[in-house]
Amino acid sequence: KRIAMQLEESPLQTLPSFLEMLADSRAKLNNMMPRWWLACDYEPLARSEDGLAWELRGQGVQVKTEDSLVSDDGSIKAVAGRTNPIATRWAEQMTRQYDELSREAAVFGQLRNLMDISVIAALVRKEQLIERAECPLPTLTGENNDFTLQAWNPPKTVATQCSFVKRNREFLITASGGVQIDNWQVASQSQVSPRVAEVRNENPHVGGRWWW
Repeated sequence: KRIAMQLEESPLQTLPSFLEMLADSRAKLNNMMPRWWLACDYEPLARSEDGLAWELRGQGVQVKTEDSLVSDDGSIKAVAGRTNPIATRWAEQMTRQYDELSREAAVFGQLRNLMDISVIAALVRKEQLIERAECPLPTLTGENNDFTLQAWNPPKTVATQCSFVKRNREFLITASGGVQIDNWQVASQSQVSPRVAEVRNENPHVGGRWWW
């Protein structure tokens, strides 16, 4: 969102800010306030017939956008399903270039990894894979109290930031977004794929190995 709001320089020359794209257009502002957020974008998971082999498929991360309307009294109302065409174009452009962006800014690759891990965790719990494999993992599941995770002090407040464009009597204000991870929904959608079973059979389990 900071890249879209032109508060941070884009690491890619092919991904200008939303405000730069808007400046090159003649679009009406209409007192709209577009926002962007990152969400999961997976195809149905591929699985073997017995449910012992799985594959994540799809882009993984998608940039979404939606408009809010700034009324005459200054209040902000969400406009469900309504999007600014240029904001939509910017979101689609960032989604297409997400791989390249991840190579330039590690945080985007880290977010995709976090989404993948979240989906896998939901899948393991939903399909009871730990129980089916008869492989208890008390340290990973938090049942082992002998292992303490390092804790951080997250900020309770952060400074508000915005950017805007004014044309005549109309304003366009760029607002913040966030990250939406609906890992359980992703884990609930799957399709049987014979190829996944073939890959598993080509890589049989070797006795005596532990974890890797």
